[in-house]
Amino acid sequence: MANDSLVTAFRNIQGVDTCNVHRLNLLQLAPGGHVGRLILWTESAFKSLDSVFGTAKTASSEKQGFHPPAAVCTNADIGRIMRSEEVQSVLRAVQPAARPLPRKRNPLKNMDAMVRLNPFALTRQQRASAANTKSQAKRKDKVKKNREFVKQLLTPSIAPVRGEEEYAPF
Repeated sequence: MANDSLVTAFRNIQGVDTCNVHRLNLLQLAPGGHVGRLILWTESAFKSLDSVFGTAKTASSEKQGFHPPAAVCTNADIGRIMRSEEVQSVLRAVQPAARPLPRKRNPLKNMDAMVRLNPFALTRQQRASAANTKSQAKRKDKVKKNREFVKQLLTPSIAPVRGEEEYAPF
């Protein structure tokens, strides 16, 4: 009867769940795999855990052939174990730090990288810049000539004054 009154009391509190020890569920104890839920046990529930789930030495009396999982590690001081001579003697030696790889340069943007791939690229660039300066000089000359021609076209010409002999009577 005491359990029924507890269930009835906790049923009205929002966010509080009750569960029978004989029907424990991992999804109720750790929903979504998140451990850290506050669990309150009654004295009778705590005493009946060994008979429901068994112990490390004895099997469960209520569940056939059920043994609780054995602990993987019996010693919690992992750091001391890792530093022990037995473990260190089996481990391989510390490798020297790897030298960082050189930075990859883009040959289309970096001329030094392009010259390493194609030695003729430097000659080609020099020829292209020489041709560019030559064409720029030609263009400047052409623009200068065009400006002189346009200036000559746009300058007003003064008509010659006619003499009297040019006027012929009709």
